[in-house]
Amino acid sequence: MLDFLRDVTKIDSGARENDERKTDIMIREALIRQFGASFYTTQQNSEGVTHEESLIAPPGGGSSLNWVVGHMFSARNTVFKNLGHELGWTDDVRKHYGQGSEGEIAADVAAPFAEILEGYAGTQERLAVAITEASDEQLASALENPHPILGKTVGELITTLAFHEAYHAGQTGVLRRLLGKEGKIA
Repeated sequence: MLDFLRDVTKIDSGARENDERKTDIMIREALIRQFGASFYTTQQNSEGVTHEESLIAPPGGGSSLNWVVGHMFSARNTVFKNLGHELGWTDDVRKHYGQGSEGEIAADVAAPFAEILEGYAGTQERLAVAITEASDEQLASALENPHPILGKTVGELITTLAFHEAYHAGQTGVLRRLLGKEGKIA
């Protein structure tokens, strides 16, 4: 009887490991898909917006398109940093767009909108590779500064940043309309 239970445990353990690996792949693919959908949305909503228009903040307060897209680009750099990949933006520029920045950007320190869009686009494929190639140990590693919303591990951080980017991608559609431009997402 005990031998039978041991054999069942081995089978279940092997099946469980296989199921966990499939789940892990599905989660990574879902994250990549989420970042891709946000990228597409942002790209569409930014089409035809000039640098000058990108600096216009909504009446009554809020962030400009320049800051929102720059902030999304900055957040992707956070993923790269935590996975040991080269950043796409210098800290000197990121400080105006990163976590803890004001959410507003002065014209004299704002990066050109075309450069923000180009840099952000340049992260798309690199982000997919970084998430795909990240080891289980990297994803499970503790963050230097755990955060109640961002998470305690690198994997939790990436998951939260995928939501964060989707949130801001939605804002790009509203900001586009506030600039008097037609909507791009049907």
